Amino acid sequence: MPATSSVDPLHPWRSDPIIRRVAVNYPLDQIEMLLHDGGLPLSQNKPEVCLVEIEAMPSPGLFQGKVRGTVEHLPNVQTGDNVQFVLSDAMECGVLVTKTMLNERSNWSVFPCKQCGFDELLAPPSKLIPALYPDLPAEPQTFTSVCGLCGGEQFVTHGSLNIQPKRKPVRRDWSITALVAFCVGCAALGALPGLLMFFTVWPAPAPLVIALFGAIIGGGLSIPGVSSERVGAGVTGLMIAKNVPGGKQVADKMIQPPTERDIDPVSKWLTRKLIQFLTPHCPKPRSWVVFFGVGCGLILGLSTISHDQAAMAAQRETYLLPIPGSKDPPTTQALMVAIMFAVWGGSIGGLLASKTYRRFVLLGALISAVGGLFLWLLMLAGNGNPSYLMAFGFISVLVLSAMLISAFFSANVDWRGEEELELPLDD
Repeated sequence: MPATSSVDPLHPWRSDPIIRRVAVNYPLDQIEMLLHDGGLPLSQNKPEVCLVEIEAMPSPGLFQGKVRGTVEHLPNVQTGDNVQFVLSDAMECGVLVTKTMLNERSNWSVFPCKQCGFDELLAPPSKLIPALYPDLPAEPQTFTSVCGLCGGEQFVTHGSLNIQPKRKPVRRDWSITALVAFCVGCAALGALPGLLMFFTVWPAPAPLVIALFGAIIGGGLSIPGVSSERVGAGVTGLMIAKNVPGGKQVADKMIQPPTERDIDPVSKWLTRKLIQFLTPHCPKPRSWVVFFGVGCGLILGLSTISHDQAAMAAQRETYLLPIPGSKDPPTTQALMVAIMFAVWGGSIGGLLASKTYRRFVLLGALISAVGGLFLWLLMLAGNGNPSYLMAFGFISVLVLSAMLISAFFSANVDWRGEEELELPLDD
Protein backbone atom coordinates (compact mmCIF):
# COMPACT_ATOMS: atom_id res chain seq x y z
CA MET A 1 0.00 0.00 0.00
CA PRO A 2 1.60 3.31 -1.01
CA ALA A 3 2.47 5.79 1.72
CA THR A 4 0.24 8.80 1.90
CA SER A 5 1.81 12.22 1.57
CA SER A 6 1.67 14.58 4.54
CA VAL A 7 1.53 17.65 2.26
CA ASP A 8 -1.85 19.37 2.17
CA PRO A 9 -2.54 20.01 -1.55
CA LEU A 10 -4.71 23.03 -0.69
CA HIS A 11 -2.20 24.48 1.77
CA PRO A 12 1.25 23.20 0.71
CA TRP A 13 3.08 25.90 2.68
CA ARG A 14 2.01 24.33 5.96
CA SER A 15 4.56 21.55 5.43
CA ASP A 16 7.48 23.98 5.12
CA PRO A 17 9.92 23.32 8.03
CA ILE A 18 10.26 26.99 9.04
CA ILE A 19 6.51 27.66 8.92
CA ARG A 20 5.80 24.51 10.93
CA ARG A 21 8.37 25.57 13.52
CA VAL A 22 7.00 29.09 14.06
CA ALA A 23 3.29 28.51 13.29
CA VAL A 24 2.42 28.07 16.96
CA ASN A 25 3.25 31.75 17.59
CA TYR A 26 0.81 33.17 15.03
CA PRO A 27 -2.78 32.81 13.80
CA LEU A 28 -3.40 30.07 11.26
CA ASP A 29 -1.61 30.61 7.91
CA GLN A 30 0.03 33.83 9.10
CA ILE A 31 3.71 34.57 9.61
CA GLU A 32 5.89 37.59 10.26
CA MET A 33 7.47 39.16 7.18
CA LEU A 34 10.20 41.75 6.76
CA LEU A 35 8.83 44.57 4.59
CA HIS A 36 11.27 46.99 2.93
CA ASP A 37 11.87 49.17 -0.10
CA GLY A 38 15.40 47.97 -0.91
CA GLY A 39 17.20 48.78 2.32
CA LEU A 40 20.64 50.33 2.65
CA PRO A 41 22.25 51.89 0.70
CA LEU A 42 19.40 52.33 -1.79
CA SER A 43 16.88 53.62 0.76
CA GLN A 44 17.04 55.22 4.19
CA ASN A 45 13.62 53.84 5.16
CA LYS A 46 13.94 51.22 7.87
CA PRO A 47 12.50 47.76 7.26
CA GLU A 48 9.35 46.86 9.17
CA VAL A 49 8.16 43.55 10.58
CA CYS A 50 4.51 42.83 9.82
CA LEU A 51 2.12 39.87 9.75
CA VAL A 52 1.23 38.46 6.34
CA GLU A 53 -1.48 35.90 5.59
CA ILE A 54 -0.18 33.17 3.27
CA GLU A 55 -2.50 32.48 0.35
CA ALA A 56 -0.43 30.53 -2.18
CA MET A 57 2.89 28.84 -2.87
CA PRO A 58 3.64 29.44 -6.59
CA SER A 59 6.89 27.46 -6.47
CA PRO A 60 9.06 25.73 -3.85
CA GLY A 61 10.50 28.36 -1.53
CA LEU A 62 8.33 31.18 -2.90
CA PHE A 63 5.19 32.30 -1.11
CA GLN A 64 2.38 34.72 -1.86
CA GLY A 65 0.20 36.44 0.70
CA LYS A 66 -1.64 39.53 1.86
CA VAL A 67 -0.27 42.08 4.34
CA ARG A 68 -2.43 42.08 7.48
CA GLY A 69 -0.53 44.32 9.86
CA THR A 70 -0.12 48.09 9.85
CA VAL A 71 2.66 49.51 7.67
CA GLU A 72 4.03 52.70 9.22
CA HIS A 73 6.52 54.41 6.91
CA LEU A 74 7.16 52.34 3.77
CA PRO A 75 5.77 53.99 0.61
CA ASN A 76 5.83 50.86 -1.57
CA VAL A 77 3.73 48.55 0.64
CA GLN A 78 0.34 49.12 2.27
CA THR A 79 -1.96 47.06 4.45
CA GLY A 80 -3.93 44.63 2.29
CA ASP A 81 -1.38 44.50 -0.56
CA ASN A 82 -0.58 41.17 -2.18
CA VAL A 83 3.13 40.43 -1.86
CA GLN A 84 5.60 37.68 -2.68
CA PHE A 85 8.25 36.59 -0.23
CA VAL A 86 10.86 33.98 0.59
CA LEU A 87 11.78 32.62 4.01
CA SER A 88 14.96 33.53 5.86
CA ASP A 89 16.51 30.52 7.58
CA ALA A 90 18.38 32.74 10.04
CA MET A 91 15.49 34.99 11.12
CA GLU A 92 12.70 32.43 10.59
CA CYS A 93 10.46 35.00 8.94
CA GLY A 94 9.43 36.03 5.43
CA VAL A 95 11.38 38.56 3.36
CA LEU A 96 9.67 40.65 0.68
CA VAL A 97 11.06 40.03 -2.83
CA THR A 98 10.50 41.79 -6.15
CA LYS A 99 10.44 40.22 -9.63
CA THR A 100 13.95 41.52 -10.33
CA MET A 101 15.22 40.06 -7.08
CA LEU A 102 13.63 36.70 -7.88
CA ASN A 103 15.30 36.61 -11.30
CA GLU A 104 18.74 37.34 -9.85
CA ARG A 105 18.49 35.55 -6.51
CA SER A 106 19.31 32.08 -7.82
CA ASN A 107 22.53 33.34 -9.46
CA TRP A 108 24.05 34.66 -6.24
CA SER A 109 24.89 33.22 -2.83
CA VAL A 110 24.73 35.32 0.32
CA PHE A 111 26.82 34.53 3.37
CA PRO A 112 25.10 35.48 6.67
CA CYS A 113 25.74 38.91 8.15
CA LYS A 114 28.64 38.99 10.61
CA GLN A 115 26.57 40.87 13.19
CA CYS A 116 23.00 39.56 13.10
CA GLY A 117 23.20 36.47 10.89
CA PHE A 118 20.67 37.73 8.32
CA ASP A 119 21.09 35.68 5.14
CA GLU A 120 19.11 37.55 2.46
CA LEU A 121 19.64 40.63 0.31
CA LEU A 122 16.91 43.26 0.30
CA ALA A 123 17.78 44.52 -3.19
CA PRO A 124 18.99 42.73 -6.33
CA PRO A 125 22.78 42.71 -6.88
CA SER A 126 22.35 44.59 -10.19
CA LYS A 127 21.18 47.60 -8.14
CA LEU A 128 23.39 47.08 -5.09
CA ILE A 129 26.72 46.89 -6.93
CA PRO A 130 26.44 50.32 -8.69
CA ALA A 131 25.32 51.92 -5.42
CA LEU A 132 28.13 50.37 -3.37
CA TYR A 133 30.92 50.45 -5.97
CA PRO A 134 30.13 53.16 -8.55
CA ASP A 135 33.67 53.17 -10.01
CA LEU A 136 33.85 49.48 -10.92
CA PRO A 137 34.05 49.00 -14.70
CA ALA A 138 32.33 45.59 -14.67
CA GLU A 139 30.14 43.52 -12.40
CA PRO A 140 32.34 41.67 -9.86
CA GLN A 141 32.05 37.98 -9.12
CA THR A 142 32.17 38.63 -5.37
CA PHE A 143 31.47 41.72 -3.29
CA THR A 144 30.69 42.83 0.24
CA SER A 145 27.22 44.26 0.78
CA VAL A 146 25.55 46.16 3.60
CA CYS A 147 23.12 44.10 5.67
CA GLY A 148 19.67 45.58 5.21
CA LEU A 149 18.68 44.60 8.73
CA CYS A 150 21.50 45.85 10.98
CA GLY A 151 24.00 47.62 8.71
CA GLY A 152 26.66 44.91 9.09
CA GLU A 153 28.58 43.15 6.32
CA GLN A 154 27.36 40.37 4.02
CA PHE A 155 29.68 38.47 1.69
CA VAL A 156 28.02 37.87 -1.71
CA THR A 157 29.38 35.68 -4.48
CA HIS A 158 28.22 34.79 -7.98
CA GLY A 159 27.27 31.14 -8.24
CA SER A 160 26.68 28.65 -5.46
CA LEU A 161 28.62 28.19 -2.26
CA ASN A 162 29.97 24.70 -1.81
CA ILE A 163 30.40 24.95 1.95
CA GLN A 164 32.66 22.28 3.40
CA PRO A 165 33.03 22.48 7.16
CA LYS A 166 36.36 21.74 8.78
CA ARG A 167 36.44 18.79 11.08
CA LYS A 168 35.47 20.28 14.37
CA PRO A 169 33.16 19.05 17.12
CA VAL A 170 29.76 20.70 16.74
CA ARG A 171 27.32 21.03 19.59
CA ARG A 172 24.10 19.17 19.19
CA ASP A 173 20.79 20.94 19.31
CA TRP A 174 19.62 21.52 22.85
CA SER A 175 16.69 19.51 24.05
CA ILE A 176 14.07 21.51 25.92
CA THR A 177 14.85 19.72 29.19
CA ALA A 178 18.59 20.35 28.86
CA LEU A 179 17.95 23.96 27.89
CA VAL A 180 15.80 24.69 30.93
CA ALA A 181 18.19 22.83 33.24
CA PHE A 182 21.18 24.75 31.87
CA CYS A 183 19.51 28.15 32.27
CA VAL A 184 18.31 27.35 35.80
CA GLY A 185 21.73 25.96 36.70
CA CYS A 186 23.60 29.04 35.47
CA ALA A 187 21.20 31.37 37.26
CA ALA A 188 21.49 29.33 40.47
CA LEU A 189 25.29 29.31 40.18
CA GLY A 190 25.29 33.08 39.85
CA ALA A 191 23.05 33.37 42.91
CA LEU A 192 25.10 30.94 45.01
CA PRO A 193 27.59 33.43 46.55
CA GLY A 194 24.83 35.72 47.80
CA LEU A 195 22.74 32.84 49.17
CA LEU A 196 25.77 31.37 50.97
CA MET A 197 26.40 34.72 52.63
CA PHE A 198 22.74 34.96 53.61
CA PHE A 199 22.51 31.51 55.20
CA THR A 200 25.93 31.61 56.93
CA VAL A 201 27.41 34.94 57.99
CA TRP A 202 25.07 37.70 56.85
CA PRO A 203 21.31 36.99 57.33
CA ALA A 204 20.12 40.31 55.94
CA PRO A 205 18.40 41.58 52.75
CA ALA A 206 21.69 42.76 51.17
CA PRO A 207 23.00 39.26 50.29
CA LEU A 208 19.66 38.48 48.66
CA VAL A 209 20.12 41.51 46.40
CA ILE A 210 23.60 40.21 45.55
CA ALA A 211 22.11 36.78 44.84
CA LEU A 212 19.42 38.23 42.58
CA PHE A 213 22.02 40.28 40.71
CA GLY A 214 24.20 37.19 40.27
CA ALA A 215 21.23 35.14 39.06
CA ILE A 216 20.42 37.71 36.37
CA ILE A 217 24.04 37.73 35.17
CA GLY A 218 24.33 33.93 35.24
CA GLY A 219 21.05 33.41 33.43
CA GLY A 220 21.90 36.04 30.84
CA LEU A 221 25.32 34.56 30.10
CA SER A 222 23.74 31.12 29.59
CA ILE A 223 21.95 32.37 26.46
CA PRO A 224 24.01 31.70 23.29
CA GLY A 225 24.76 34.85 21.35
CA VAL A 226 25.03 37.04 24.46
CA SER A 227 28.39 38.82 24.57
CA SER A 228 30.19 38.21 27.86
CA GLU A 229 32.31 41.30 27.17
CA ARG A 230 29.23 43.53 26.88
CA VAL A 231 27.70 41.97 30.00
CA GLY A 232 30.94 42.56 31.90
CA ALA A 233 31.16 46.13 30.67
CA GLY A 234 27.53 46.72 31.60
CA VAL A 235 27.96 45.36 35.14
CA THR A 236 31.19 47.29 35.69
CA GLY A 237 29.68 50.47 34.28
CA LEU A 238 26.62 50.13 36.51
CA MET A 239 28.77 49.70 39.63
CA ILE A 240 30.91 52.70 38.71
CA ALA A 241 27.86 54.85 37.97
CA LYS A 242 26.26 54.00 41.33
CA ASN A 243 29.30 54.15 43.62
CA VAL A 244 31.88 56.55 42.15
CA PRO A 245 31.39 60.35 42.06
CA GLY A 246 31.02 61.38 38.44
CA GLY A 247 30.90 57.73 37.46
CA LYS A 248 27.92 58.15 35.15
CA GLN A 249 30.10 59.82 32.50
CA VAL A 250 32.62 56.97 32.74
CA ALA A 251 29.85 54.38 32.45
CA ASP A 252 28.40 56.13 29.40
CA LYS A 253 31.76 55.79 27.64
CA MET A 254 32.13 52.13 28.65
CA ILE A 255 28.67 51.07 27.50
CA GLN A 256 28.22 51.95 23.85
CA PRO A 257 24.52 52.45 23.07
CA PRO A 258 23.09 50.68 20.01
CA THR A 259 22.78 52.68 16.83
CA GLU A 260 19.41 53.76 15.53
CA ARG A 261 19.58 51.03 12.89
CA ASP A 262 20.07 48.42 15.63
CA ILE A 263 17.09 49.65 17.62
CA ASP A 264 14.76 49.38 14.66
CA PRO A 265 13.84 46.82 13.52
CA VAL A 266 15.94 44.37 15.57
CA SER A 267 14.81 45.50 19.02
CA LYS A 268 11.29 46.03 17.74
CA TRP A 269 11.33 42.49 16.35
CA LEU A 270 12.52 41.10 19.70
CA THR A 271 9.81 43.01 21.56
CA ARG A 272 7.11 41.66 19.27
CA LYS A 273 8.48 38.14 19.65
CA LEU A 274 8.31 38.50 23.44
CA ILE A 275 4.74 39.80 23.33
CA GLN A 276 3.69 36.98 21.01
CA PHE A 277 5.34 34.45 23.30
CA LEU A 278 3.60 35.82 26.38
CA THR A 279 0.25 35.97 24.55
CA PRO A 280 0.41 33.03 22.13
CA HIS A 281 -2.29 32.10 19.65
CA CYS A 282 -4.07 29.09 21.12
CA PRO A 283 -6.27 27.28 18.54
CA LYS A 284 -7.69 25.05 21.30
CA PRO A 285 -7.83 27.29 24.37
CA ARG A 286 -9.19 24.61 26.71
CA SER A 287 -10.76 27.25 28.91
CA TRP A 288 -11.96 24.56 31.27
CA VAL A 289 -8.34 24.06 32.39
CA VAL A 290 -8.13 27.71 33.40
CA PHE A 291 -11.47 27.58 35.24
CA PHE A 292 -10.41 24.33 36.90
CA GLY A 293 -7.23 26.05 38.11
CA VAL A 294 -9.26 29.00 39.41
CA GLY A 295 -11.57 26.59 41.23
CA CYS A 296 -8.71 24.63 42.78
CA GLY A 297 -7.00 27.83 43.88
CA LEU A 298 -10.24 29.14 45.34
CA ILE A 299 -10.86 25.92 47.26
CA LEU A 300 -7.32 25.99 48.63
CA GLY A 301 -7.68 29.66 49.57
CA LEU A 302 -11.03 29.14 51.32
CA SER A 303 -9.60 26.15 53.19
CA THR A 304 -6.67 28.26 54.37
CA ILE A 305 -9.03 31.07 55.45
CA SER A 306 -11.31 28.66 57.34
CA HIS A 307 -8.36 27.10 59.12
CA ASP A 308 -6.91 30.48 60.11
CA GLN A 309 -10.24 31.84 61.36
CA ALA A 310 -10.76 28.76 63.51
CA ALA A 311 -7.17 28.95 64.74
CA MET A 312 -7.54 32.64 65.65
CA ALA A 313 -10.74 31.89 67.57
CA ALA A 314 -8.92 29.16 69.51
CA GLN A 315 -5.79 31.32 69.85
CA ARG A 316 -3.66 28.81 67.96
CA GLU A 317 -0.98 29.36 65.33
CA THR A 318 -2.32 30.32 61.87
CA TYR A 319 -1.00 29.82 58.35
CA LEU A 320 -1.57 33.24 56.83
CA LEU A 321 -4.12 35.45 58.60
CA PRO A 322 -3.84 38.09 59.81
CA ILE A 323 -1.55 39.39 57.06
CA PRO A 324 1.51 40.97 58.73
CA GLY A 325 1.47 44.76 58.47
CA SER A 326 -2.02 44.95 56.94
CA LYS A 327 -4.46 47.50 58.38
CA ASP A 328 -7.47 46.10 56.52
CA PRO A 329 -10.29 44.43 58.47
CA PRO A 330 -10.18 40.59 58.70
CA THR A 331 -12.96 40.17 56.13
CA THR A 332 -11.04 42.21 53.54
CA GLN A 333 -7.86 40.28 54.26
CA ALA A 334 -9.69 36.97 53.81
CA LEU A 335 -11.14 38.17 50.49
CA MET A 336 -7.68 39.24 49.29
CA VAL A 337 -6.25 35.82 50.16
CA ALA A 338 -9.07 34.01 48.33
CA ILE A 339 -8.56 36.15 45.20
CA MET A 340 -4.81 35.62 45.35
CA PHE A 341 -5.18 31.84 45.47
CA ALA A 342 -7.75 31.88 42.64
CA VAL A 343 -5.50 34.00 40.40
CA TRP A 344 -2.54 31.75 41.16
CA GLY A 345 -4.52 28.62 40.27
CA GLY A 346 -5.90 30.18 37.09
CA SER A 347 -2.43 31.29 36.00
CA ILE A 348 -1.03 27.79 36.39
CA GLY A 349 -4.05 26.44 34.50
CA GLY A 350 -3.50 28.95 31.70
CA LEU A 351 0.12 27.89 31.32
CA LEU A 352 -0.88 24.25 31.10
CA ALA A 353 -3.68 24.97 28.62
CA SER A 354 -1.42 26.58 26.01
CA LYS A 355 0.58 24.32 23.72
CA THR A 356 3.28 26.98 23.57
CA TYR A 357 4.07 26.56 27.25
CA ARG A 358 3.38 22.84 27.55
CA ARG A 359 6.38 22.21 25.33
CA PHE A 360 8.71 23.63 27.95
CA VAL A 361 8.42 21.02 30.68
CA LEU A 362 5.66 22.89 32.53
CA LEU A 363 3.96 19.56 33.19
CA GLY A 364 7.05 18.26 34.95
CA ALA A 365 9.26 18.98 37.90
CA LEU A 366 9.49 22.75 37.49
CA ILE A 367 5.76 23.34 37.93
CA SER A 368 5.84 21.18 41.05
CA ALA A 369 8.87 23.08 42.36
CA VAL A 370 7.37 26.52 41.74
CA GLY A 371 3.99 25.53 43.16
CA GLY A 372 5.53 23.84 46.19
CA LEU A 373 7.76 26.79 47.02
CA PHE A 374 4.85 29.20 46.61
CA LEU A 375 2.69 27.19 49.03
CA TRP A 376 5.61 26.94 51.43
CA LEU A 377 5.94 30.71 51.31
CA LEU A 378 2.24 31.20 52.05
CA MET A 379 2.23 28.79 54.98
CA LEU A 380 5.24 30.48 56.56
CA ALA A 381 4.09 34.03 55.88
CA GLY A 382 2.19 34.38 59.14
CA ASN A 383 5.01 33.72 61.60
CA GLY A 384 8.19 33.13 59.62
CA ASN A 385 11.35 35.21 59.62
CA PRO A 386 10.93 37.91 56.92
CA SER A 387 14.49 37.43 55.65
CA TYR A 388 14.02 33.70 55.15
CA LEU A 389 10.68 34.31 53.46
CA MET A 390 12.46 36.64 51.03
CA ALA A 391 14.88 33.82 50.25
CA PHE A 392 12.06 31.35 49.58
CA GLY A 393 10.28 33.86 47.37
CA PHE A 394 13.50 34.62 45.51
CA ILE A 395 14.13 30.94 44.73
CA SER A 396 10.56 30.45 43.51
CA VAL A 397 10.70 33.49 41.23
CA LEU A 398 14.15 32.44 40.01
CA VAL A 399 12.94 29.01 38.88
CA LEU A 400 9.84 30.34 37.12
CA SER A 401 11.71 33.21 35.42
CA ALA A 402 14.52 30.98 34.20
CA MET A 403 12.01 28.51 32.81
CA LEU A 404 10.08 31.15 30.84
CA ILE A 405 13.27 32.87 29.61
CA SER A 406 14.57 29.52 28.37
CA ALA A 407 11.29 28.82 26.63
CA PHE A 408 11.31 32.19 24.88
CA PHE A 409 14.86 31.94 23.61
CA SER A 410 14.37 28.34 22.58
CA ALA A 411 11.47 29.48 20.39
CA ASN A 412 13.31 32.45 18.87
CA VAL A 413 17.07 31.78 18.86
CA ASP A 414 19.12 29.35 16.76
CA TRP A 415 20.97 27.14 19.24
CA ARG A 416 23.14 25.27 16.75
CA GLY A 417 26.90 25.52 17.12
CA GLU A 418 28.78 27.53 14.53
CA GLU A 419 31.33 25.87 12.25
CA GLU A 420 34.52 27.19 10.72
CA LEU A 421 33.85 27.22 6.99
CA GLU A 422 35.92 27.00 3.85
CA LEU A 423 34.28 28.56 0.83
CA PRO A 424 35.27 27.06 -2.51
CA LEU A 425 33.18 28.84 -5.13
CA ASP A 426 31.35 27.00 -7.89
CA ASP A 427 30.23 29.29 -10.70
